[in-house]
Amino acid sequence: MVPCHNCIQPLDALELVGSTDIQQLDATVARYCSCTTCFPDNCWVFVCPNTSGYNDVRINPAADSRLMSLRCPRVLVCVAEKDNLRDRGLLYYETLKNCGWAGEIEIVETEGEDHVFHLFNPDSEKAVALMDKLASFLNQDNVF
Repeated sequence: MVPCHNCIQPLDALELVGSTDIQQLDATVARYCSCTTCFPDNCWVFVCPNTSGYNDVRINPAADSRLMSLRCPRVLVCVAEKDNLRDRGLLYYETLKNCGWAGEIEIVETEGEDHVFHLFNPDSEKAVALMDKLASFLNQDNVF
């Protein structure tokens, strides 16, 4: 979620033409801390000592005042039940859904799984289902 949002949000200031327009955003979350007992906000202060705090838009895109002007027409937010960043993903989903943004937003929550489970066990049933959903989302409007 955080890296995707922060890569695409600056595009709002640019004039995008035709085929360069962003068509979808997969809001996945990157962990800034590898320990399972850490909370992302505690790690954020370590990773970015010059931060404005826990509501810095680089770690909490729900706090971004430009959220309503997000350029893409669709967003897919993927969270995992046991992920330390789950609540941050749910907050992003709810905030984007209710801020007046004109696009479509979907959320997928995978029960019983932790952060990046699909990378550690890519052949598991839940990982395959998540990748199928992501592929479907990304190819939704593609015509071959």
